[in-house]
Amino acid sequence: MNYDKDLFRRSVNELIIVNELSLLFVESEGFRRLCFNLLPMYTVHCRKTATTDIFSMYKQKKDRLKKLFGCDMKRVSLTTDIWTDPTTSLSYMVVTAHWIDANWVLQKRIISFKPVIDHEGETIAAQLSQCVEDWGIESVFTITVDNAKGNDKALRLFTDALRLTGPQTLVRDGAYLHMRCCAHVLNLIVRDGLAIVSGSVIAIRNAVKYVRSSILRLESFQKRVLTGNASRGSVTLDCITRWNSTYLMLTSALKFRGAFEKLLAEDKLYNEYFMEIEEDGEKRIGPLEAVDWDEIHGLVKFLRLFFNCTLAFSASKRVTSSLCYLEIVIIEQHLIALSFNNDELLRTQATAMRAKFEKYCDGFINMYPLVIIASIFDPRNKMQFRSICFDKFYGKDSEESKHLKSSIKNVVKNMYEEYVSWLSTSSQGGSKSDIGDAEQA
Repeated sequence: MNYDKDLFRRSVNELIIVNELSLLFVESEGFRRLCFNLLPMYTVHCRKTATTDIFSMYKQKKDRLKKLFGCDMKRVSLTTDIWTDPTTSLSYMVVTAHWIDANWVLQKRIISFKPVIDHEGETIAAQLSQCVEDWGIESVFTITVDNAKGNDKALRLFTDALRLTGPQTLVRDGAYLHMRCCAHVLNLIVRDGLAIVSGSVIAIRNAVKYVRSSILRLESFQKRVLTGNASRGSVTLDCITRWNSTYLMLTSALKFRGAFEKLLAEDKLYNEYFMEIEEDGEKRIGPLEAVDWDEIHGLVKFLRLFFNCTLAFSASKRVTSSLCYLEIVIIEQHLIALSFNNDELLRTQATAMRAKFEKYCDGFINMYPLVIIASIFDPRNKMQFRSICFDKFYGKDSEESKHLKSSIKNVVKNMYEEYVSWLSTSSQGGSKSDIGDAEQA
């Protein structure tokens, strides 16, 4: 039997990486027995050899990617976030690079995932600078971050550091470098709306925790499901800091409202669970009453639009920047309409969320201009769409609308001139003649 020894060894190493296996896997009895039965002539390598091989594979892939950064790309956009391990309480900072390759295909790679000692601006800036230097990235377009306090200072320090590397490193001297994550801002806005009905949400969360906490409780719940089958995964538990997971929990719980109501009427243990005292000394919130279910039903309908917007923002395998402005316009219209709704609860939620929306965007006045610029490059929108939106929200001849139209036009003009200057090597002729066409486009 013919076989490629090196190919098989490389495939085993890839198996370890892809499936996140321990390096001890190659020395396990089961794997060695498998190899002996399939390829008795093959000598299985040890974990030290696997470690050396995998590190060598990492260096090869990193070198190829560094060459790509140097020749294939024009500008790189970065996203970064800090994640804290709930078990060890250690914090890790991830940096992801995004770019359009020579074939106009969106690419992204995680280029750094390292521990950080704190969330301070100096620490974040130093980590970003080191990452860019390690990868030889010479031109950065934007960096998208959340609204954490340390990020503002971090981006100021990082921008100052990039300015020292050369005039072509930043676009417009870093005027548009700092981007806030639209999905994160939306998360903050919706959380204010959820706070209005927090009691009902907590009651459902407690009910779901009860059902998922043991096999016996799940079986008791399953017996009372009126239609279909319920599994542990059918009734999802949310992450309290992620409102979209709360939306999914509420949606799944509504499907099994009848089963929860039967638990309340028939299951003594379920009722006793809600009589227990929490760590704060208060009785556990719940069980769910009819008024809670009515509130949750209205909340799910209310949140559906925001959930769909989050899906549009968060798609990871296609360009979404051109969609953000449209989704924000839809949200603004939705909140304005609900602010005058006859339902007092919806009206209160919409008012609270609109106040938060104004805080971050001030309508559209404080919105990051590149969000609007990206929508302009969508041939379905162009300049007319932004003009229609400004006129609708501020009045056709209002000073706010005129100011926004003028400022966005200036950003387009400045960006155009920046790229003409950057790409032109000999002649600048004709570069400015097309700028005026942008308004007619």
